[in-house]
Amino acid sequence: MLIVQQQVEPLDSGAPFDCANVTFSSPPQTWAYTTTSALAVKGGLAISVAGAPFDCGAFAEGHRGRLAAPFPLTLSSAGDVASVLRLSEDDSLGEHACTLVPGPDASRVAVHVAGVDDPLVLPLSGALSFNPGTPYSDGTSYGSCSVVNIDPVDVPGLGVVCLTPSFACGQSYTDCNGTSGGKDVEVHSDGDIGACSDSYTCENECYTYCSQRGLYQSQSFCTGFCGGYSISCENDADCQFYGQTCNGPEPVGQAANICQCTCSSSNEGGTRPGQMLCNAGIDLRLEAAAPCDAADTIVDLGSQCAMLTTGYLVNLISDANFGAGTLPVDGPAELSGTQLSCSDLSAGQTSGLTTVGAANFFGSNLGDVAAEFVMQCQ
Repeated sequence: MLIVQQQVEPLDSGAPFDCANVTFSSPPQTWAYTTTSALAVKGGLAISVAGAPFDCGAFAEGHRGRLAAPFPLTLSSAGDVASVLRLSEDDSLGEHACTLVPGPDASRVAVHVAGVDDPLVLPLSGALSFNPGTPYSDGTSYGSCSVVNIDPVDVPGLGVVCLTPSFACGQSYTDCNGTSGGKDVEVHSDGDIGACSDSYTCENECYTYCSQRGLYQSQSFCTGFCGGYSISCENDADCQFYGQTCNGPEPVGQAANICQCTCSSSNEGGTRPGQMLCNAGIDLRLEAAAPCDAADTIVDLGSQCAMLTTGYLVNLISDANFGAGTLPVDGPAELSGTQLSCSDLSAGQTSGLTTVGAANFFGSNLGDVAAEFVMQCQ
């Protein structure tokens, strides 16, 4: 507890103010600040606001403590007011640039295609950006993350693999205390869950398919239709006017009216303080040569929202290429990331933070493709 002498002068809303030269109408009063809970009561009103304890071992580096003091008062414009004054440092976890450690055992993408037992593993170099936001009282926070850039990856005899930023995918999630349950990620795609008459019927079928497996619907595509629209097509050119691609192989042919579905979940796992879930939009293409500008695209796998987690990842495509096989061919891919504490993030440390994620693609020039990403910060 901190006991201080303090003066407060309420000002009318919208009135000009000069705090350095304000005239106080009341003498100094004794205020009690606490790191526990401050309760203010005025008339029939009451409010309780929590402080936060200091970390004496890291006091100079940013202790994330909060001081709270009851502040009941009566305003001429509002009458009785129950309020609490809380003082704290900047509680945000900061905005961070994560420069990737490249290498087959560090930052990499593994690409699985039909007819090949082993994945094509490509090292990744480049950078991510993430801002975990400001933690609430329970230690959870919501922020943002994105791919800043990934350097082109040369594949002799094939061309250049390009992984570029795509659309925003929603908020990131961080749990400083690790008490809200794990953020492990499961991604399960199925290339044939049944027949569909249009994109809307496929969406409903995919919702049921995912729910029966305890997962959430991520994406659904009815082959022979443009993107999420119920506009029939035979190839991508038929969908250019709508800014979409034609679902299915090129041309669709006999593979029309098949519902393809991707399910995911991020509510699994144990208790890991500092665990993070990051949603990043990516485009994955094979181009003839650098730079990655889509000017000489050989294979366009399209855009996906990849859930990157510091926890555990499982990824699988079943009924790949309209058959009974899977990608990877020998069963689900399984990877683990590495989280850092929120104290490390507040201090600007990112070294060792590792996220893993997956993105699956249907109907490319290479057929269906399963891809897993590992992104490790320097």
